[in-house]
Amino acid sequence: MGNILSTTNNQEWPGYISPVRDQAGCMSCWAFASAGVLEDRLSIAQYEKGLPVIDYLSPQYMVSCDEEDGAYACDGATTPATWDFLVSEGTVLDSCVPYVSGTAGQVPECPSRCTDGSKQKNFKADHWYQTTATNDVSASAAIMSEIMTNGPVTAVMMVYKSFSSYRSKVYSHIPGEHPEGLHAVKILGWGMSGSTPYWLVQNQWGTSWGEDGYFKIRRGTNECEIESHISAPGLSHGMGFMETWLVVILIGEGVIFLGALGYYLHMRHNRSGKSHGFTKIIGDQDTLTDPTMGTSYGSGDGDVVV
Repeated sequence: MGNILSTTNNQEWPGYISPVRDQAGCMSCWAFASAGVLEDRLSIAQYEKGLPVIDYLSPQYMVSCDEEDGAYACDGATTPATWDFLVSEGTVLDSCVPYVSGTAGQVPECPSRCTDGSKQKNFKADHWYQTTATNDVSASAAIMSEIMTNGPVTAVMMVYKSFSSYRSKVYSHIPGEHPEGLHAVKILGWGMSGSTPYWLVQNQWGTSWGEDGYFKIRRGTNECEIESHISAPGLSHGMGFMETWLVVILIGEGVIFLGALGYYLHMRHNRSGKSHGFTKIIGDQDTLTDPTMGTSYGSGDGDVVV
């Protein structure tokens, strides 16, 4: 299939959507997915200001340092534990603290300096928010709106045995399959394969898995519960408006929309404000409402994802 994002990365968003990585022998999907989304959204903000994009952010720093209630290093973490840490502490560049826990699941102590002895610089989210939707149609529309407005999002999905052997096409699990556990991934966009709607998702099992590390999964039916638990970081914008990005990428039979170069959507954006209909949540006990879609979502996800 080739690199399905190469055209966009090289022409429209040079170096700006973080590539597929490999969590290897550590159940650290939670760190890879969230660090990747934070990195992408920071890069979007940098790109518009004419500044260099953010280099890879460090999942290892999160694995070694996140001591929030619900964070278990190479044994997974909950959504609140993940994002609360990225708001309070943030993470450093991968070049500062490279990933090593993929080897036999080792977890080094939380470092106070970069591996080369230099001072660390932490990159933080301003706040975070999530949805737990009950209506598939409105949830799907709200997720697409969020991606178009602000960039990629993290999703927690139920993994079945057939998912491990995914190679191409639009994935749906086999009826009757026993679920094997929860897994965090990054939704980049969406499209159509013939008459089948799908999400385009980045996994972190390396480029030899799936379609160069990506997969398509049925959209609008909450396949594998992927539309039930969506979360994302909010960023602080000193100019008081949210940059809105829109680009179209042709991938096979479908059209993918991602947050990309476009126009400004002027709106206030702060810890208690709203962006494109999403109420910002600092913790995990509030309710997230999307007035645009008329749907109320309850938050609070204490399940461990690996």
